[in-house]
Amino acid sequence: MKRVAVPWVRTRLRAAPGAAVALALLVALTAFLAAAFPRALDRYEDEGLSRAVARTHPDRAGLLVTAPNPTSDSARANGRRS
Repeated sequence: MKRVAVPWVRTRLRAAPGAAVALALLVALTAFLAAAFPRALDRYEDEGLSRAVARTHPDRAGLLVTAPNPTSDSARANGRRS
C-alpha cells in the first residue's frame, strides 16, 4: 500500500498551532455537551415529575400511565387488523 502524503495538514498545523488546539478543544467540548445535555435534561424532568407527584395529595389528583400495546402495533405494521 502506497502511503499518501498530506503536506498541507502538517503545514497548517505548524503555521497555526494555537488555532488547531482551539479547534480540537471546541470539537471535544461540543461532543461532551452533545452527550451530557440529553442525560441532564432527562434527570431534570424526572426530578420535576417526582417532586410534583410527592407534593400532590392522593385525594386531589390521580396519575395514569399508559403505553401502546406491542402486539397491536406489530399487527398493524404487518397489515392485520386487531
